[in-house]
Amino acid sequence: MASDLTTPSGYVLLSEEANPMRGHLVAGALVAADIPVHVEEDDLADEFAMSLKLRGAPRVRVLVPGERLEEARAVVLA
Repeated sequence: MASDLTTPSGYVLLSEEANPMRGHLVAGALVAADIPVHVEEDDLADEFAMSLKLRGAPRVRVLVPGERLEEARAVVLA
């Protein structure tokens, strides 16, 4: 499971979570289902991101290969 700001080619957004733990739980479920996943987390690069983090609302984006999007949605909704 990747966790950096370089989105792999062909990956699309599955979900954007305000709760980092939820984002990583979603990613873990996808890994368990053998679906490649990429996680992007906000850093504290700007004041807005920092204010969100301080208020407990950092953003976590969960991305999957475009051709596996429907399968990933089924896993998350199961």
